[in-house]
Amino acid sequence: MATMVMLGSIASFLAAGDKPLNDEKVAIFSDALNHASIIDGICLAGRQRSIELFVYRRCDMSHLNALLCKMKKKVVVTDSLFSMDGDFAPMIELAELRKKHNFLFVIDDAHGTFVCGKNGGGVADEFHCERDVDICIGTLSKAAGCHGGFIACSKRWKQLIQSRGRSFIFSTSTPVPVAASAHVFTIRKGRKKDDAKTDKDQPPVDLLHESGMKERDDVGGKALLFVIPETHSIMNENSSEKFYEVGVKEIDPSESVPNWNSIAVNKF
Repeated sequence: MATMVMLGSIASFLAAGDKPLNDEKVAIFSDALNHASIIDGICLAGRQRSIELFVYRRCDMSHLNALLCKMKKKVVVTDSLFSMDGDFAPMIELAELRKKHNFLFVIDDAHGTFVCGKNGGGVADEFHCERDVDICIGTLSKAAGCHGGFIACSKRWKQLIQSRGRSFIFSTSTPVPVAASAHVFTIRKGRKKDDAKTDKDQPPVDLLHESGMKERDDVGGKALLFVIPETHSIMNENSSEKFYEVGVKEIDPSESVPNWNSIAVNKF
């Protein structure tokens, strides 16, 4: 949110008058399925009336390319790894469009931080395009097992976010024990980056196959999504003990309630 609000304030202090004219506003181009936190941040920035919002179709680079021709000051923001479908944003194509249109490239790498890439550097590391990303927003609440997050950017962007990012300015700093835990995690992660993955790092795919399930073939990412028939129970007599051994547990669908606030009502 702090990043989006900061970007929204740029037009205000670059405007010739009290309020930015239409051609002085910052254009923000957002993927249609971006996370709710991005959407909320853009909505806060919009209250300053200094941005123009363009929503491009899900990972549709042709649509984005057509929209990018409309404004001078341009920002493209996207999830790097979409958590609901498990696929990546088209990072290579986005990097090529950045060179063509000279926009500011912002990614939310919450689901890729410390998970993707040879060095755990996230999705940009995975696709070898770190230098094409201007601002990378990561989290410490997933792979690192802590809470809070970070913004990786240049020193100039850092100073601007610190002074203009409202949600950052009026939030509490990360507690020292949490910061220390995250620091230790990153050090250990760095030491293990060249180590080969063990069997424990791999999901029990064969076990799921034996139980009669199969991967979805309509997602382009590396996340493994399995379709479980409504009448099928993975905890049958032959596989239940094996599943429990590897930490897989069955959840009664009636007890699992999706958070529709963050899934279905994800709109501007």
